[in-house]
Order: sequence, then C-alpha cells, then structure tokens
Amino acid sequence: MGTPFDWFGPESWPNSPAVTPVQRAHRLLLRMVVEKHGFQPYAQEWWHFTLINEPFPGTYFDFPVQSVPAKALQKPLYRHSCIPFKGERQNEYEAIP
Repeated sequence: MGTPFDWFGPESWPNSPAVTPVQRAHRLLLRMVVEKHGFQPYAQEWWHFTLINEPFPGTYFDFPVQSVPAKALQKPLYRHSCIPFKGERQNEYEAIP
C-alpha cells in the first residue's frame, strides 16, 4: 500500500506518485471493494472510508480495545451470513457460543 494506515503525509493520498504502480493498484482495488459495499472514500487517505448509510449517525461509541495475539483465538467470535430480507440481502452477525 506504500504507507502504514494513519499516515497523514501526501504519500497517503490514493493516487500519490510517491508509491509504486502496484501499490496504487492495491489502493484502487481496496477502494473499489469498499465502495461496492456502501463506503465512501476520504480523498486524502487511501485507508480512510466512511459508511454512507451509517446506522447511528451523530453517535459516538467508546469501546475498550484489547490486543489479543492471533494464535490465542481458538475460533471466530461471530459467524457472518447473508439472509434474504424483504427481497434484499441483509448482513447478519450471530454470536458463536
């Protein structure tokens, strides 16, 4: 990608000439995928996207974040599935006991 996320210099711009063509292609691929799923890109940061139809606009959440080594996770915490819903598909997360 050419820079770490949260890098605020001009190299973080999606089309920055400071990164390689392959890195720009990866940035474009990321952008295309997340836009397809309802996110809007921020023009000055390749890694920053905002959910367009945010379910809680104007609400700020403050959750504690804990670092856990990947090998400490024995199984996923949630199962993701798409289910039919009123003629459309809706994402649903189900807790795994």
